[in-house]
Amino acid sequence: MNDKKFGTCSAHQIDKCGKNLINNKNDDQSLKILNKWRANHNGPLITIKQDILRYSVKLGKKPLLVSRIKRMESILEKLKANKDMKLSRIQDIGGCRLIVNDTEDLFEINDMFMKNKINKKIKKTKNYILNPTKNGYRGIHLIYEYNNNKYFECNNCQIEIQLRTKLQHIWATTVEVYDIITKNNIKHNDADEDSLRYFSLMSSFIAKEEDTPIVPDTPDDLNELITELLNLNKKLGIEKILEQYNVITKRSSNNSNDEYCLLDLSLINNDNKRPLNIMFYRQFDKAMEKYQEIEQNNSDNNVVLVSIKDIKNLKKAYPNYFLDSSDFIKFIKDKVKRE
Repeated sequence: MNDKKFGTCSAHQIDKCGKNLINNKNDDQSLKILNKWRANHNGPLITIKQDILRYSVKLGKKPLLVSRIKRMESILEKLKANKDMKLSRIQDIGGCRLIVNDTEDLFEINDMFMKNKINKKIKKTKNYILNPTKNGYRGIHLIYEYNNNKYFECNNCQIEIQLRTKLQHIWATTVEVYDIITKNNIKHNDADEDSLRYFSLMSSFIAKEEDTPIVPDTPDDLNELITELLNLNKKLGIEKILEQYNVITKRSSNNSNDEYCLLDLSLINNDNKRPLNIMFYRQFDKAMEKYQEIEQNNSDNNVVLVSIKDIKNLKKAYPNYFLDSSDFIKFIKDKVKRE
């Protein structure tokens, strides 16, 4: 039995909460334990972000750095999709993402992590750039495990660090926009065959731009790749689909000290417009409390709690919540064409 300790809570207790919530997502006691455990990942997130910024400055890099606490709905979906998955073993309850200009910057930062003391806390690495997934996802994931005797409540909490180039990020967030609009789930390989094929081909096209390995079972010949992409683009009407929706944004007031932000996107269509409510908080506890409230009371909403230093970069970091695929569409028009 996995009985690793997370402060006063054992892995067994957390796993039991996961099972209870799959059967009844309104189980109050299980929600209370899970939400406390979920909130405990914020301390490790702060620590790892400080380390990342310090190492990035040494290299003269300025990555876009954001973090988030995983959505309850996403946690339960992951447990339902994999019956053998234990809640305590989910490695991305706390997630940190770096977005850099290109693969040169990305590999340089990754190498820096591997050569410094942060490496001792990294338990697993997954290189989806050298080994892209079948659906086309590319990036590098590092699983960091936190241990600190001063903050034992956070001990053994795992944080997933994602490293992406700008192009990889544009692809990944556009997939999420497409999934929201079409009710597909390309992210988890649950979509119509043409949509899955289109985005795997686009990922290979971007891989060629970045001079990295292409997605399995996609054409290596550039002309063949472009021809298939253009045919599918025309068949699916990708650009039209991505451009048909926009958001009506409502923001709470904020100041320079507000580091936490709730992005609350309605999943109900209203004349091809969807309300996006953006709420800013200085204190994590207050933001987390509101996060839990929205999750419990608004099942038609896609809400996430994020942390970002510069609010001006919010849309760059999370264009999917703004239903914004403009960078992807521009890339298609500029690059994907016959010679």
